[in-house]
Amino acid sequence: MTSRRLSAIEDPIPTRTNSAPTAAPEAAGLGAWPRLLLMTLSLGMIGGAAGGPAPGASPPSRAEGPARAAEVVPGSETEAVVVFVTRIINGDTAPLRSPRIHLHAPIQLPHQKINKLDVEGRPQRRKDAWGAPVLVYQRETLAPGSSLVGRWTARATVRRFRWDWQGPAGGGGPSLSRKEQALGLRDGPVLALDDPVIGSAAQEAARGRTNTVGVLEGVFDLVMDRLSYDRDGRWQPAPEVLSSGKGSCSEYSYCFIALCRKNGIPARYVGGIVGRPGAPFHVDRIFHRFPQAHVPGFGWVDFDPTRTERAQNKRLYFGQTPGPMLLLAVGDGGDGSLTGTDYLEQHAWDDRSTRASSLRQAWWFPPCPAKVQTEVKRFRRRLGSVVGPARAALVREALAIGHPLVLPWLDDLLYEPGPRVDAARACLELGGQDELPAIVNCLGRLQDPAGDRQIGELLNAYTGETFGSNRTRWNEWLKARTPRTPLPGDRPERAP
Repeated sequence: MTSRRLSAIEDPIPTRTNSAPTAAPEAAGLGAWPRLLLMTLSLGMIGGAAGGPAPGASPPSRAEGPARAAEVVPGSETEAVVVFVTRIINGDTAPLRSPRIHLHAPIQLPHQKINKLDVEGRPQRRKDAWGAPVLVYQRETLAPGSSLVGRWTARATVRRFRWDWQGPAGGGGPSLSRKEQALGLRDGPVLALDDPVIGSAAQEAARGRTNTVGVLEGVFDLVMDRLSYDRDGRWQPAPEVLSSGKGSCSEYSYCFIALCRKNGIPARYVGGIVGRPGAPFHVDRIFHRFPQAHVPGFGWVDFDPTRTERAQNKRLYFGQTPGPMLLLAVGDGGDGSLTGTDYLEQHAWDDRSTRASSLRQAWWFPPCPAKVQTEVKRFRRRLGSVVGPARAALVREALAIGHPLVLPWLDDLLYEPGPRVDAARACLELGGQDELPAIVNCLGRLQDPAGDRQIGELLNAYTGETFGSNRTRWNEWLKARTPRTPLPGDRPERAP
């Protein structure tokens, strides 16, 4: 089995063999939710083997009062239409054997209400050990020049929380069960709790701290002080990250979780797709994950030392959700995950020596007019039914819709030799510079050098650059132009 690494601008991980399927229902909405959420911020899951506190560290207190309210950050609640696509493209001249995609769908969390989830195709539906829904797309073979596509569209309401550590107490919230506690404390390959680097750092973080919140402050500060942000796509285990002094959001999360668990505090990560407030739409190829810790009296609390690094208020995301985000997974990347250490998807195929490739990307839109939604639905049906040379007319139909919402499906034509150049031109017309990452993604995927050359010329003319059909150079250029997704909270929203 082999898996291809994604482009430099993305956050890739290796593929692993997945366990046997178990039936699972589709992700559903949470119903009406109040402004203050208490008990639901503790999500029940099933467990594994427990860990223990760092040697010499003062064990955090487990009796710290009743649960306190998590407040919705004012102005953070927003509605969005999010389309997530994963592709395996067979760019070889021979059929590709056993291509398969394990694709996370939105998970049930208090941070979001899934108003509607439209899953394309007929995937198997599973649920991982943390309760997250996973869609499995697979074929016996994939013909040359063809793609296996996993795609869903979510209409969601998302919100961010902040926890007031000094605020009034709320009602009693649920504590973790023994299995949930064990799952939140267990070791794993990316955590390496027995490594001396983790032991020493955990002890340093907890020194002089007498309760859970104090230890979390020590962990948060240590991770921020030790690491600088570097999205190199390597996803190293926590000891190596702490030793190197740099890491991506995934590696920050590994370190935070490892130091929490070593100190006896249950911790995990959540991750998903990032929106861009105020933009007509946003193509996300970078994505984001951040850690949570279970705090007595508070439940599962959000932390994000990665985002805090940019803010004037360095405690801004100590007990505050980054975002806006649509969350797809919760876990630690260990046993029971159907996507390994990935929080979005996993792709694989059996042929080792083949010219196949894979990618993933998401489009985030504000709510769209009903008329546009109807026209895009019609376009989707046509995309699935029209064959042969007539598919070239689909580009004109997309342009007639005249709205970026059609882009996640027009994107299919970028991977078909006949219409792909016209499709790239239409993508630029409909999406402009915000659609550049999706167009760049199609370069070099097929045995179509003439098409790649023409698309490269379109990109050169639009941007003034001269990278042509070189996807690697375009991705480096995109990464330099947009190294981080701007989020609310880059400026402090309130005093620490």
